[in-house]
Amino acid sequence: PRFHIESGGNIGIGTASPSYALDITGPATENGSTLRLNDAVSSKNSKHLLIQRASSTASIGIAGSQANDPLWITRSGGYDLMVASGGNVGIGTASPSRPLHIDTSAHTYVRIESADTAKNSAIEFFDGTNYFYSGFMPNESGVSAGEFAIYSGSSVASMVVKQNGDATFAGNITADSGGT
Repeated sequence: PRFHIESGGNIGIGTASPSYALDITGPATENGSTLRLNDAVSSKNSKHLLIQRASSTASIGIAGSQANDPLWITRSGGYDLMVASGGNVGIGTASPSRPLHIDTSAHTYVRIESADTAKNSAIEFFDGTNYFYSGFMPNESGVSAGEFAIYSGSSVASMVVKQNGDATFAGNITADSGGT
């Protein structure tokens, strides 16, 4: 059936057995659309889906008032998460200028977590040839759990900061007085 209303009030579109107040089952095709929200005037303000529970609301939408119609998610009334048409992702900004752009008026932290303390949690920087990564690296040679290590292009840590604050360095350390 294309449209079905159960005696309990559940509505099914594409299903004869709706499990929710509105249950939509899309076509069994590779690129079949399940739900379309459309507005004939695409140059106007955002088109969105409003989700509300008591006094809490969230919205997911397309910002028609923004360049190239980015996708956004909000809980605060601003753009909490913005995916720009070029692929940049913004958290707390409507105009992400980098692949990941975080903007907040509070202290800003990024958390990368492994639930297994024997696994690495790190940030890797790679330019196509060279890499540099830093983080908690207990799976790497010479690094124990809870120690922070920096690697720069080899399997040997360039620097390791131990839990007690001691640091070890591979290679030379150069100190420049900078005129002071």
